[in-house]
Amino acid sequence: EAKEPLDRVQYESIKQKVGISLEELILNKDTYLDKNITLEGFYFNGFHYQDHEVTILSQNLEQRAYKESIFKESSPIYERIFPDGIGIWVSDSFHVLEKKLLYQQVDPETNEKEYYGKIRAEGKFKECMECDDLGLYDYQIVLSEVEILSWSPNEAQKTFLKILYPNGGEKLKKGKTYEIVWKSTDLENEAGYVYLWGKDLKGIATGENLLLNPTPFSIKSGKYSFSIPAIVPPGNKYKLVITSTNCYIPREFCQQVFEFAKPSISDESDNYLSVIE
Repeated sequence: EAKEPLDRVQYESIKQKVGISLEELILNKDTYLDKNITLEGFYFNGFHYQDHEVTILSQNLEQRAYKESIFKESSPIYERIFPDGIGIWVSDSFHVLEKKLLYQQVDPETNEKEYYGKIRAEGKFKECMECDDLGLYDYQIVLSEVEILSWSPNEAQKTFLKILYPNGGEKLKKGKTYEIVWKSTDLENEAGYVYLWGKDLKGIATGENLLLNPTPFSIKSGKYSFSIPAIVPPGNKYKLVITSTNCYIPREFCQQVFEFAKPSISDESDNYLSVIE
């Protein structure tokens, strides 16, 4: 005997029991608003923009290596786990999640502990009225039950950015157009900037670095055309620096307005370049 197809109410009831993805949740937020849902994702309790604490559930976690200062050759490099992709706020007013059972790291800027891991969360999906002090998250899950799932930090995506050309030893003529080429991984939604760095730029540019692209470009392009401005003094102690900045600056490179702001990662030419007339 043929069975009647599920109506919408039955369908939603089943979906709430087996769980939904963050992407489906955000695409159909009006359908799930003020309903109990089951959601798998990656929990992160930590900091961005220095002292702004966040507690969110995101699509992925990534391992990001970044310099304390992009334009200092001896600047220390930090490796840290960050949320990646779409995220929503997590409210745990009933203290159902024991954070001490999750992985931990320390934010080098605040020296505060951060907690992260993969979880299955049950709770009510609600609008977020000023959940975080920056007002960046519009929706939240209010936890009623949590299960910590098997996952290792070794499974986190690793971001990578490397200049291929020009990478040292080249002579760049002022006014001539060149193409910087790089390779990258897991930076598809990030904006890129190219700088010329050198001590001879003091008094000409901001600090010792000169921005070579007037508008940001997508890092996933893998290349960008630039030229050396006439104001740059000839010399043989210059380097090219490329940086990748996610989400908030500029906002048009965000995949969604629900993404987490992370430190810029960068790479510089392995050796010095020359600028000639």
